[in-house]
Amino acid sequence: MTELLDRLQDWGCNIPEGMNRFLQDKDLYVKCLKSFVADESFAKLSDDLKNREFKGAFEDAHTLKGVSANLSLTPMYEAICRVVEDLRNGPTENLDDDVKEFEKTHQKYLSIMEDAG
Repeated sequence: MTELLDRLQDWGCNIPEGMNRFLQDKDLYVKCLKSFVADESFAKLSDDLKNREFKGAFEDAHTLKGVSANLSLTPMYEAICRVVEDLRNGPTENLDDDVKEFEKTHQKYLSIMEDAG
């Protein structure tokens, strides 16, 4: 468990802040980190973007922004913030690039979580 938190911190996550938010309950924090792996908002965002449902994509991205902030997953939070802003008033010209960057951070998160077991 400590190895997982160390790897996330090395990636750029603010683990002390996350632990404070979870009242130093490491088990609960890790449980929430693991449950975020299966969050349906990732798939919904992808589907909504594919279907050009930008209002739904904005809501999905905003949900991911909130959860990644609460879990102090800084790299993911920063990447999804750009996607949220790209979608806030309709898609911007930066949307595709920002989505690709977010997908990279998501894959890195999944890799860290998978390696941790």
